[in-house]
Amino acid sequence: MKYFYTLIVLICLSGIGQSQINSYFNNNPCWQIQYKNEIASNCYKTDLYNYFINGDTVIGSYQYKKVYKKGTHYLQCYCPVPPPTINPCFAPPPPTIYGAGLSFFIRSVGKKVYVRNATNMICTSCSGDTLLYDFNLKVGDTLPKTMNNPSFSPFIVTVADSILTSNGWMKAFKLNGNPNYNFIEGMGYSAGLIEPMPIMLCNCASRLDCYSQNNTSYYPASGPSCLLPTGIKEIPNSYNPIIYPNPSEGKYFIWIPDFSTNSKIEIYDLKGQLIRSYSPISESLELDIQKEKDGIYLLKYISNGETKSVKLVKE
Repeated sequence: MKYFYTLIVLICLSGIGQSQINSYFNNNPCWQIQYKNEIASNCYKTDLYNYFINGDTVIGSYQYKKVYKKGTHYLQCYCPVPPPTINPCFAPPPPTIYGAGLSFFIRSVGKKVYVRNATNMICTSCSGDTLLYDFNLKVGDTLPKTMNNPSFSPFIVTVADSILTSNGWMKAFKLNGNPNYNFIEGMGYSAGLIEPMPIMLCNCASRLDCYSQNNTSYYPASGPSCLLPTGIKEIPNSYNPIIYPNPSEGKYFIWIPDFSTNSKIEIYDLKGQLIRSYSPISESLELDIQKEKDGIYLLKYISNGETKSVKLVKE
């Protein structure tokens, strides 16, 4: 009987290990991605940016990791030969650096990764929890339909390998026999993390330049951190509440990066009249002003003697 109970415990522990929550996002992962978009003939806007994890949040019954984005963008002439005498980018401006902002929420359970829209930058038609990756793959499998792999883009696993990281051995797959389509467990694929597949759409292209954990890169080769030297702090000390969708018909989701339990949310109309007051109990909540007239309102977040204001648009 003693051995029977020992066996039951081992089986249970094995099941827990196989269904670890957010295990892919341990050890401070960082993605460096390059995205090119043609804005004129032979003139491209290039974005070079990081996704990085900073903190947790609970939405509904799920625990998510918060993914932030920072980087730089610039214009460049893109040719396989030296640039022409007349620059089609018309004297491009110097690189523009943009700060760290919440981009989306992500979570993993077992070998599946799910994403939740945070700022309408991922998929404007998506809502709630959306499958991003399913790494339960073997040679001959077809990738399932996911947020970044629509049904019209069939991919077949043709090679299976592995990569050693701080999180242990991760599976690495090649798709359709094409070395440009590497699909890596816990990391994403050769064109990014949430960026759409295939990697070439019209005159746009994205590329995963680097993936690192704990300041050490593992893909496409080992080396230093993938964090860009933009001089921007990852999380500003004072960060305004993030509200989406905005504009809306009166329902908003609010996420408070520096939430505290003694905080208060107040909504005012343009006459300065208080129309709603909330005492949030977590860093995320829903606001409803559907019964109010269309127009502009002011949301004030009051916490620890500091007030932050965000404009609400109802239409």
